[in-house]
Amino acid sequence: MKILYVIDQNIESGKTSGIIHKIKNKIEIWSQEGVTVEIMSLYSFKLYDSNLKLIDDSKSYNLKRHGRYFTLARMLYSTFLLYNFLKNNNYDLMYIRQRPYMPFTQRCFKLIKTVIEINTYDVGEYKAISKAMYIINNLTRDRFYRHARGFLCVTKELEDIFSKQYNLPSLTIANGVDSSKYIIKNNINEKPRLVFVGSPGYEWHGIDKVEYLANKLKEFDFHLVGMDGVNRDNITYHGYCSLEKTKEIVGACDVGICSLSLHVKDMDEASPLKSRQYLAQGLPVIYAYNDTDMKGDERFALKIANSKTNVISSLENIKHFVEEVYSNKDISVEAKEFAKNILDTSIKEKVRLKFLNEIKNKMHIIYLIDQNIEEGKTAGIVYKVRDQIQQWEREGIHVRLISLYSFKVYDTNLNLIDSSYFFSINAHNSLVTLFRLFYSTLKLLFHLNSYSVDLIYMRTRPYMPFTRLALKNKKIIMELNTNDIEEWKSLNKIMHIYNLSTRKLFYSLAIGFTAVGDEIAKIYESFNKPIKIIGNAIKVEDYKLIEETGNERPRICFVGSPGFPWHGIDKIRFLATKVPEADFIFIGESGEDYDNVKFYGYCSLDKVTNLLHTCDIAIGTMSLHEKGMDSTSTIKTRQYLAQGLPIFYGYRETDFTSKEDFLLELPNTPDNVTRNVEKIREFIFYCFQNKELRIKCRKFAESFLDVSVKEHQRVEFIKKVYFDSQTKK
Repeated sequence: MKILYVIDQNIESGKTSGIIHKIKNKIEIWSQEGVTVEIMSLYSFKLYDSNLKLIDDSKSYNLKRHGRYFTLARMLYSTFLLYNFLKNNNYDLMYIRQRPYMPFTQRCFKLIKTVIEINTYDVGEYKAISKAMYIINNLTRDRFYRHARGFLCVTKELEDIFSKQYNLPSLTIANGVDSSKYIIKNNINEKPRLVFVGSPGYEWHGIDKVEYLANKLKEFDFHLVGMDGVNRDNITYHGYCSLEKTKEIVGACDVGICSLSLHVKDMDEASPLKSRQYLAQGLPVIYAYNDTDMKGDERFALKIANSKTNVISSLENIKHFVEEVYSNKDISVEAKEFAKNILDTSIKEKVRLKFLNEIKNKMHIIYLIDQNIEEGKTAGIVYKVRDQIQQWEREGIHVRLISLYSFKVYDTNLNLIDSSYFFSINAHNSLVTLFRLFYSTLKLLFHLNSYSVDLIYMRTRPYMPFTRLALKNKKIIMELNTNDIEEWKSLNKIMHIYNLSTRKLFYSLAIGFTAVGDEIAKIYESFNKPIKIIGNAIKVEDYKLIEETGNERPRICFVGSPGFPWHGIDKIRFLATKVPEADFIFIGESGEDYDNVKFYGYCSLDKVTNLLHTCDIAIGTMSLHEKGMDSTSTIKTRQYLAQGLPIFYGYRETDFTSKEDFLLELPNTPDNVTRNVEKIREFIFYCFQNKELRIKCRKFAESFLDVSVKEHQRVEFIKKVYFDSQTKK
């Protein structure tokens, strides 16, 4: 793996600074693990190897002046240079620390998979530093974070914030320390010495509270590193110090003080580098936040409240703690061992590299669906898609689901994660539907640029103006569920003509197809794209097997929807008149009950499942010939079998051989029921109260129809088609 590590620091003048030292230590371990790392300094635009030796400074610039406007100019110019650099160089991954959004950032992230190291809650930090930057950051930050492929956060608090907001793979790895480079202190001072390492201008460091402590605890000496001030009897300011000088000062002290005012940037958890360095040198610590790696009850650490008055209210506790750990060799050894066994970078960086390698190999897919997710969370098709994408996640693919019905974005659990492009069109008729299709395509044109993705997976839909523009340069795989020509022909003559004239524009966009059956696959062979036949699947474990219903008469069910002539509801009604000794129920179809027929109308998935538990036999689609098809793969037949229901149906099923004794396949003809009434009657009574047959139905569903089986095949196909398309560039 080859990684470009991007930082904003000046490496030449900062080789002894804490942050550069931390980065150097990190990439030394990466190199030892076989990773090739190059570091790009955006401060000067110089490229370095893993030993911080200069590789290339051909595009370097020198902007030495400091200040807000010069810093912004430097960041803007360096981002432009980075974009051009990435166009001409190949890396597997870019690793970048948080920085404000700049123009060209999105283009950079689209050129290379990028992981962002999250060190702070940027909203709270800018709020504490600059009102102007706080406003600018709030307006632009989504453009920076949304295009990443993952986050590596230094605290669980930060991971919760960023993973929830951006629905991206994330991991918490708190800051670490190379404990082997720090020597445990062995001095005994005449009186306790407390040390604080920080920087001026960062209110959350709580320097004022350290000075308050020095004023109240005259019996202790205080040493402040990193800031200037007027020395007093028991307080010494050391100003900026190199890392080696800092280690020398810390090693001469007894207790380390960490950040005391994290609350000012709306955070409650941290893992400061200085706390790790204190512990690596055997210093007990005082801190005022939740430390990612500590429980809060360690003997070598005193945790106080993260509040404005924490030092005032904890003054006696602090005094007692310092006196207790002062010159306590056992405590120092315990602190050092904690740093070695828990905080050491050799441990943490192996975990980080594993995550980076996963991101390198993880595909990001956007799944487009025309259904209303909010109203349809219990509908069969939405439920099917949810099961699909959850299995993809288990197979290592990151998925976002976009509803083109309302233009909302969901995660794999159908939780809403983005509604910034939302629109609402509640009316229902053919013209409104067409407008919704058109408008959603127009929205897609702008919205797809908000994410860095590898592939678009979508179910078939009519071609709309802007479709080609919206999906231009995107890798697209389409799921084929129907014969679009015959379906539109049976539903709407105008749409049939429109579809015939535009379908080539739509389907030619794909790099591959998945089809629910061989008959459908043949219809699209003319587009010369790879096609994989994968029948529909369900998550079998979500359905309970009822081995016996206890019905005195056979109860036969059909699940469908009104207005689709290929369902063959008229045939089932006819069959009910010919088999009066059985009861028939229609789920999804409304009507007036009569004799041995009962209608339940539209039902939620839970209600459908409960009704099926009361049935003995189920009916599949009976008039597929109405849309010019002879085979398909329906979701309802999978649910029937998962619940132990034998089935009779009138077409060829993708996953059925028709030799199973719990299945009765009838011809796909207009007279398939009228000519086979006795055969159907015989099948009904063969299945009725046949416990063994119901168990066989369930086992068949588990072995051949489960989502884990089907979607593994689909994922393998998606990856193959995608990577084949990459090699053809």
